[in-house]
Amino acid sequence: MNRHELKALTKKELSLLARDAEIAGRSTMTKAQLVEALAEPDTKDIDAVLPDSVEAEVVSEGLGISIPGISHEDRAEAKARREALAARLAAFVDTDTHCPWTSTEGHPCGLPVVMGTETCGLHGDGSIADRAIPLTGVLGFGSWPTLWRHLSLATYDIDSFGLDPVVAEMAWHVMNGLYYDYFRVGSKG
Repeated sequence: MNRHELKALTKKELSLLARDAEIAGRSTMTKAQLVEALAEPDTKDIDAVLPDSVEAEVVSEGLGISIPGISHEDRAEAKARREALAARLAAFVDTDTHCPWTSTEGHPCGLPVVMGTETCGLHGDGSIADRAIPLTGVLGFGSWPTLWRHLSLATYDIDSFGLDPVVAEMAWHVMNGLYYDYFRVGSKG
């Protein structure tokens, strides 16, 4: 189905289609998000944006749509560098043990604990070193729902300079995408 046909459906009908397509997170999606998740790629839109000399093709291995001027090898290299960084940073947290902290309203923290401690980076001793690692133990936009929950509950303190660790981590995910995919920063020699 194309976007126009999907927009004509109700949210309940879209939810049923999303269930059949096994789309993760469908229960929390808005109607517009369900339409985007279910819509087939529209090559007319891509062709209108890209020059005729550039073919718009879906790249294998989950690297997305080809971007003019960026080779598939560059995208694969950026993905490998991101995964290596994520593996190094994940070693700082114990994803099997969760922070036991609960708010006065009874909301559990649920974040993984920092290695060698009993609490997460938000509810620990307030060391800046604990806040320089991913709070969720992973990099990427998949951790944003958890971070957004903590941001909305505001169950932690910011440091004396006004740095909000949750907002800083959310910005970190955006900067990683720019660093690895858009600017393709690297060093030689």
